[in-house]
Amino acid sequence: MSCRIQDFENWDDVGLNISKPPDLLHLYLDYGKHTTRSVETADMETNVDLYGPEIAAVKDSNEQQVNELY
Repeated sequence: MSCRIQDFENWDDVGLNISKPPDLLHLYLDYGKHTTRSVETADMETNVDLYGPEIAAVKDSNEQQVNELY
C-alpha cells in the first residue's frame, strides 16, 4: 500500500467541498470597501474605595490572625 502525499496548498487535492477562501492580498485590499453598522457606545466609570473602613477592619483582622500564627 503506497501513501500519496497530499499538497495542502492545492484546494482540490485536499478534497474540501467548500469554496476556496480569498487570498490574503484580496482580503487586505477589500477591507475598506465594506460598511459597518453604527453602534451606540457610552463611556462608563466606576469608583471602588479600597481603603474604606470595612476594608481596613478586614485587613486589621487578617493581620491579627497572621500575628497569632507566629
